[in-house]
Amino acid sequence: MLRHAIINILGVLVAVLAGLALSNADQAEYANVLNHSGLSDQAFVYHTKSTKTVSTAIKQLEQIDDLNDYQVQFAVSRNKTLFYAKGEYTTLPIKSGHFFSSADFDSTLPVMVVGANVTQRLYKAGEQSYLYSNGRYIPVIGVVGTQEGNQLNDHIFINASSTRKTDDPQLNNVEIFVDGVDESELSDFSRIFVAKPHQITVAKTQTSHKSWWQLHAIWLLALIGTAIAMSLIALLAAWIAPRAQVKGLDAPQTNRYLWGMGSNYMPGMAGAIVVGSAISWWRFYMNNHFRLVIIAIGLFLVFVITTQVFMHMRLRKEQQ
Repeated sequence: MLRHAIINILGVLVAVLAGLALSNADQAEYANVLNHSGLSDQAFVYHTKSTKTVSTAIKQLEQIDDLNDYQVQFAVSRNKTLFYAKGEYTTLPIKSGHFFSSADFDSTLPVMVVGANVTQRLYKAGEQSYLYSNGRYIPVIGVVGTQEGNQLNDHIFINASSTRKTDDPQLNNVEIFVDGVDESELSDFSRIFVAKPHQITVAKTQTSHKSWWQLHAIWLLALIGTAIAMSLIALLAAWIAPRAQVKGLDAPQTNRYLWGMGSNYMPGMAGAIVVGSAISWWRFYMNNHFRLVIIAIGLFLVFVITTQVFMHMRLRKEQQ
């Protein structure tokens, strides 16, 4: 029927718009992570007065066998970081070369991964590039980068190592970021860094993140807009539905009759939302497809509930 086709097409469009809103949110969230050297909003920051060196702290971390899948960044300045990691951690977009390997964290020699804009300052000798830093040339093993204007393009990462004798500042001269762990795993880091952790989102750090609301307000408002749009589709469905024939029916029978009228739209709408969500899954960037599934289910429930509400409202108006 024509009215079902209209409702379904509108359902596809709303599902695609919801997917686009989620995609924009994921892109903003990922850009925020890249803008802060790969640190998520769940990272913790330490400010310590300890005169322990970075290499000593890493040596103590290496002795804890049950700590895995984390990264520690020792921020020397806004654009320079000593980087150490174990196991899996947030990846950065590599433009050429490669990021640090576990062997680099055991090496006595410093190597660098630099942002795309830093390549203009590199010195090339054959196939190898070097960056002049602290009175010497340090090999560059990789280049990271993202869209223009992102701070990652200007960043310099140096491998942190337990065996390093150079580029080994004291902890009280750096800002320490720990990412990839939850609060239950922080006691070992707190003991080694001799400080209490703070959430990166509330600390006034050199790499202060945007708040959760700043990152997600626009897409949340967009999702609210799609829910309202889905409600309007339900209103249209109730308005163009055939006139309800409920004369002589009691209240339970009337409710079942209206439910039957509304349920005629449900298979088509379910299919429309699946199609719209599939288009979003395929065409748009997303780092959390589970949220897309939840949104799709939510849109369907909004349609089901509001269709019934508007069916009953229409019936009451017709009976007046």
